[in-house]
Amino acid sequence: MEITYIQVLVLAVVQGACELLPVSSSAHVIIAEKIMGLDLMQGSATCLSAP
Repeated sequence: MEITYIQVLVLAVVQGACELLPVSSSAHVIIAEKIMGLDLMQGSATCLSAP
């Protein structure tokens, strides 16, 4: 599974917005991953590859 730049951007915005709140930003990123149908725990999805 390859993650797109748009998906990276969405996860970065979620993480950045949640850093301002007194809650776990990591949990919000995990929830966003699940909503987008991503499984970033797989090694192949943790980095972007250029075409």
